[in-house]
Amino acid sequence: MKYSVFAAATLAATVLAGGSYAEDAPVTDYMNYDFSIGAIVLGRTSSQVVVLDDFGTPYLTSGGALWPSAGLDAKFSRDLSNGFSLGGRIIATAAIATNRSNAVPIFGGLAFTDVTSGFGLFGPASFVGSVDQYSNFTSVEANVGHQSGNMPVRFYTGLRYVHIGDGLDAVISTGDLGGASNRYKIDAANDMFGAQIGIRLDAPVSSDKWSGYATASVGYYGNSGNVMAGTSGLVLGTSAPGPISTSDSATSRFGTFGADLHIAGAYKLAANKRLEFGYSLMYFDRVASAAPSYGVSNSGTPTAAVATSSALFHGLSASFKLSF
Repeated sequence: MKYSVFAAATLAATVLAGGSYAEDAPVTDYMNYDFSIGAIVLGRTSSQVVVLDDFGTPYLTSGGALWPSAGLDAKFSRDLSNGFSLGGRIIATAAIATNRSNAVPIFGGLAFTDVTSGFGLFGPASFVGSVDQYSNFTSVEANVGHQSGNMPVRFYTGLRYVHIGDGLDAVISTGDLGGASNRYKIDAANDMFGAQIGIRLDAPVSSDKWSGYATASVGYYGNSGNVMAGTSGLVLGTSAPGPISTSDSATSRFGTFGADLHIAGAYKLAANKRLEFGYSLMYFDRVASAAPSYGVSNSGTPTAAVATSSALFHGLSASFKLSF
């Protein structure tokens, strides 16, 4: 974890000190520097969460939707001589909403699962269950690019740090017999650092006001995946979820393959000012994830275990770009 934070800080400092973003240096723009800042909204395709009672009956499910997160998208680029360029990009998002499953009634006092195990023989109560899911994404990269002559193609390579976090918060509660609740929370975090290669293609647009481009890249990263599992235990006298009182964590290290696609269009406001709009898609084949980790972590007395899945992020961005 420490080396990942250091790597992110180092890359960010490189970008802000004068590095540039190879993807974002326009082929037909002869100014030396480009800087853009804006917002990005990303959705992540969720994993399926299925909680079973002791009789194998699924009663709490969530999945198939998107967990939206929003945040900063900043780029900085500098053109060098002989067709070379330097560049960097920072994306940092936080969860802005949760993907809440529908509350599902559970009748009787014998529905024992990880999250309800603390109830024991609670009696003829009617339980209600819910799951919240959330996710965040951070990426810091620095690239070196090269363009041959006036060809609208630029190749680049560089280093990248990526953080992917997600979690789920499962609660079982009842208002019967004075009220009771039990809560089980899983948080997963991935800190990745590695190398990438990519290509940028500028669109042959004849308009003086409009321009466009597309980039594609692949990378391989060393990943430190961590999972934290915690429970409130049985809380009596209220149906509100209690605070996490007992927790455990586990860490696993493995390799992760990533692939990115970005398509953007820009409208020129002035010679050195543009508005840019884009669509981004980012795929990672193996990351520590909360939903599958729920299935392998024991929540009676939490014993965390790392389970992995793929992660797909995609969404829209808008930014203001200044050249000088």
